[in-house]
Amino acid sequence: IINISYLISIKYTPNSRYSNKSFLVITGNPSTSTLASTSIINIYPNPSNTGIFNVEGTGISKIEVLDNLGRIVFSTTTKTIDLSTQSKGIYIANITTASGISIKKLVVE
Repeated sequence: IINISYLISIKYTPNSRYSNKSFLVITGNPSTSTLASTSIINIYPNPSNTGIFNVEGTGISKIEVLDNLGRIVFSTTTKTIDLSTQSKGIYIANITTASGISIKKLVVE
């Protein structure tokens, strides 16, 4: 069985810090993966023009941020992501929580 997952981002409520919601859609056998509900993790501001992001959510134990080549460019156990030394662009945050992993897109302008 091949498992394929897609990260779908939907924007709504303009100018709200909760305007970006992500949903993880899994095809195949989802019972082999533990995934957190992505709606319980909020990251703001997103996009950010400073590269600093605040993370809201419970049970967060680790955050890793990957660049477009899949390299880890930032890792933390706090609720602040600092990409101020990174280039402008799109990054992926893997947020480990007590209930699994949540995946979020970050934009540095």
